[in-house]
Amino acid sequence: PVSARCPLRKILRDRFNDRSTMALSDTRVRSKKYQLIETHTDGLVGSFEASTASILWGELFTEKDRSFFRQHLEEGNLSFGAKDTFQLEYRIVWNPEAKKQISERGETKDGKLVILLHGYGGRIINSWGWVKMVKSLWKQHFTVCLLDMPGFGRSSVNMSWNTPLQEWLHMDAVILAKFINGMNFRKSVSFIAYRESCASVMKLCTSSPHLVGTRQILVDPVFTLDDIFPIEAPYGAQMDWFQEKPSMQAVEMDRMISRKSMNLWVSFTGAPGCTSALEAFKLVINARPHLGMRISITHLSKEFICEARAGAKVSTELLFICKYIKDRFSLYLAEIEKVPKEIPPWALDVVSTNASTAIGSKAVPSIDSPAGRARNFDALETVQEAAEVLSRHTTAENLFPRRQAAGVGPEGDP
Repeated sequence: PVSARCPLRKILRDRFNDRSTMALSDTRVRSKKYQLIETHTDGLVGSFEASTASILWGELFTEKDRSFFRQHLEEGNLSFGAKDTFQLEYRIVWNPEAKKQISERGETKDGKLVILLHGYGGRIINSWGWVKMVKSLWKQHFTVCLLDMPGFGRSSVNMSWNTPLQEWLHMDAVILAKFINGMNFRKSVSFIAYRESCASVMKLCTSSPHLVGTRQILVDPVFTLDDIFPIEAPYGAQMDWFQEKPSMQAVEMDRMISRKSMNLWVSFTGAPGCTSALEAFKLVINARPHLGMRISITHLSKEFICEARAGAKVSTELLFICKYIKDRFSLYLAEIEKVPKEIPPWALDVVSTNASTAIGSKAVPSIDSPAGRARNFDALETVQEAAEVLSRHTTAENLFPRRQAAGVGPEGDP
């Protein structure tokens, strides 16, 4: 605790703010970013996380990626009340026309917003999880928002970062609705959700269909029909009622999809915990066969998408996605293409090309590089193998050859 009148309070606040406001284009790369919150009492709360600059220096980002994010990636926050006070942090890449309208009128009529949601458990648990999808969506004229849900990243509830999931999960659809309204986009919003957050999107589609667009993407969803369409059993219900309950839930999903003529692309990569969601969608399609035209189920292997660390010395996890899938997701949300019926043979060639360029500015690492010594890069045929080799064998020092030779460390200090 620091007294409000003590000069140390101002010194601490200035020190934290100075270290946390480093520009992305700064030549120095600090490994941590500091935040300081005044609790309006006699104390201060401080925290730190991996800085944006240090994450972008991870080996899974190419030089073009770094240049793009330094120029376009912005950070923001939105606060609102819904029983509790929520402070949601987000990273955003604005479509140029939408940003112009927002600055002039405070809202945009023409902009298209897509929100990318992380999971609530496992490895992908902050807004960096979908960062590899941003550029492809931005090229389709979307404003791309990477959202931290409460208790993840720097988002908080009542100024508390370490908020248990159980305190807000029952109102996740309300939180998303409040956030969408606060973004002031006139058009409906599209989502790409991962694992547990898929249930939040489905609940939002049920409770606030006017806020969501006609196309949504769910990857490795983790939920049951009871999570989305809870139907209480009447008093004295017999076994026949429970056998008919899935059919009643299928009718509810039919109503939800028909209300907006919605299309769902559901992708499964074989991750654990997704069996119940897969069975739920199959049950719904069997009960309402016409929904097979609205719900597309695709099984993808780790050759196309997998979880990986951003770099050897960066603990942040993200989804490493091949170019073919990034393009298909983007064109699907832009309503240019439908879900591919099958993966073409040349898709794996795109995977290899994407993997060979993941090292950075060089198209193919030299034989003397750590990745080259680990394995001939031309032999890497899957995204997972590329991510594993890069994370295990390539270190951050290789990205600073000149500075390391001059005796300058990654922190910018001798």
